[in-house]
Amino acid sequence: MSKPNEDIKIENPDQLVNAVKKVVLEKVAEVHKKYEDEVTATGKASKDTRESLVKLTDEFAEMADSNDSLKIEINELAQKLSEGFDAAGKKVKSIGRTILDSDNFEQYQKGNINKMTLSVKNTILTESGSPQDPDHNLVAEDRLAGIVPLAMRGLNVLDIIPLGTTTSDTIKYGKESTFTNNAAETAQGEQKPESVIEYTSQEDFVRTIPTFIKVSKQALDDAPMLESSINARLAHMVKHRLQTQIITGNGTSPNISGLMTVGNHTAFTPASGDLATDSLNKAKYEIIGDDYEGNVILMNPADFGAIERLKTNTTDNSYAFSGGSALTYINNGMQALIWGLPVVLSNDVTAGKFILMDRFAVQLFMRDSLKIEIFDQDEDNVQKNLLTIRAELRAAFAVYANGPIQYGSLLV
Repeated sequence: MSKPNEDIKIENPDQLVNAVKKVVLEKVAEVHKKYEDEVTATGKASKDTRESLVKLTDEFAEMADSNDSLKIEINELAQKLSEGFDAAGKKVKSIGRTILDSDNFEQYQKGNINKMTLSVKNTILTESGSPQDPDHNLVAEDRLAGIVPLAMRGLNVLDIIPLGTTTSDTIKYGKESTFTNNAAETAQGEQKPESVIEYTSQEDFVRTIPTFIKVSKQALDDAPMLESSINARLAHMVKHRLQTQIITGNGTSPNISGLMTVGNHTAFTPASGDLATDSLNKAKYEIIGDDYEGNVILMNPADFGAIERLKTNTTDNSYAFSGGSALTYINNGMQALIWGLPVVLSNDVTAGKFILMDRFAVQLFMRDSLKIEIFDQDEDNVQKNLLTIRAELRAAFAVYANGPIQYGSLLV
């Protein structure tokens, strides 16, 4: 790189006329104009133009073997042409154009002087392109540690499900299907009443939920934080799928039979004209009417937001539940309550639907807890220097009773 404000002295008038007028005017002006036109139009010169510039510079070098002064001009010319524009967006002149536009050269042509000195300023920039951005040629980037992840859905539904373990591939249990209490007062000598209790056998199968990703050995070696980031993301993917299956799994192999599947709940139908809070209140007392107790509500955040925004009427801006009659919060607003029951919000619950239940009516059984393993012997991993990272768990979900689980629409 040339030094700023370097003086270039041209001593020989014949050399100046031959080198500048004949070569610079005829050849450089042509290539330089083409270069400027391309940079103005596209932000950079084409490959052909750049190659022509290199070739022209080589030709100048051959012409200047015996002249140090002209060699300096050639080097300056190549550098100036490669820079294009300065920080203010002004085109940077080549050495040839600078000479031709100078007052000293005009006076030299007129014969008023027989020697000229030209000072060429080299502007050093740290930006390039059009529009200009930092090019990092001189200034290093400020690289932040770690990886900024995308959003990860909350797994709060998993937090409320009672957990168990199993060493089998099937969970089998007896369910009370019929219960009729015929106990009654009976006079002496009369037939005592018989009650009815019937049972059915229920099976829930252990299902496998896996996922994997491939990554190069070099990437893991060069970016240590990458492994922990991938492990956390894969673990979340598998757990999130388990949560989704607990709520919406249809039970058809290899799916888990979830809470919304027919046979795993008592269907609720809202009444015409009822608000969402009316439906939740009625569902709560449907469960109580069956001698169970509800203790949690699962719903979509969008539906809960709609409840929060309910107003007393169309002309009053007062919110219906601002006084806390049905909608209240505990723990500084972190836990919402509707009709005294805690609300668990999840985007995995279908919008417009709800589940009001006794959470102890269900249980999640883990056959194999979440495991993350790395394999190098997979497909063509050895040939490509790849590693396969797999996350996997095995689990079964049991629904012990349908009565304490109300599922349905919030509105008609």
